[in-house]
Amino acid sequence: MIEWIVVIMDMKKRHIEWDLLVPKVELIGQYKVDGKIHVLPIAGNGNGSITLINPNVTFIVDFNKEKRNGKDYIKIMSHRIKFDCSRVYFKLDHLFTEINFLRTTLATRNPGRPGNSDQVKW
Repeated sequence: MIEWIVVIMDMKKRHIEWDLLVPKVELIGQYKVDGKIHVLPIAGNGNGSITLINPNVTFIVDFNKEKRNGKDYIKIMSHRIKFDCSRVYFKLDHLFTEINFLRTTLATRNPGRPGNSDQVKW
């Protein structure tokens, strides 16, 4: 269940802020990566997910009012989303497919993960 922490709607300054606390957010999809983190080569593609635990999410919207056909409308000028969370999990199937040492090391450090799935927890 989403918990509303703060709601600010300043119509004179044309600014809206919503702070929410969400127990869990899961992003699921396909990924493809080919690059480096410092000197460590990262390459792979497949199914992936990112799970955020207890994210505190802030939606920020600045807007202008405009009239159309005699009615007032809001036109969004800018929007931002900021978040901070207590824990993040990344699950990327078939990551490090070209580097056996990294794949087996991650599988050893993350026991209980079936198949060729690499999960990194921060």
